[in-house]
Amino acid sequence: MKTRIYYCLVFFCLFASGIFSASNAAVFMRTAPPSQRVVARPATAHKNAVWASGHWGVRNGSYIWVGGKWHKQRPGFRWTDGHWKKTARGWIWVKGRWVRK
Repeated sequence: MKTRIYYCLVFFCLFASGIFSASNAAVFMRTAPPSQRVVARPATAHKNAVWASGHWGVRNGSYIWVGGKWHKQRPGFRWTDGHWKKTARGWIWVKGRWVRK
C-alpha cells in the first residue's frame, strides 16, 4: 500500500511539474518584432509608481501589442523593462523584472 501511494505521489508531482513548465515554454519568432509604439502614459494611480513600458507580445504566432502599466515601487529595487532578444533560433521575449539596486 505504501509503495502504491509513493508511486501515485511521484506521478502526480511529475505530471504537475510538466503542466507548469509547459506554460513557461519559450516562444521563438522568426521575424523581428514591429517597431516600439509611442504611447502616452496614463496618470499614475498612486505615489511611488514605476511605469512598465508596453511591448509586442505573441498570440497564436502573431505579434500583438501589450499595453504598459504602473507597478507599485518595491523598496531597494528598480524596474527593468522586458525586451526582445535575437538568438540563433529566432527572436525571444525576455520578461521585465525587478533588479536589486
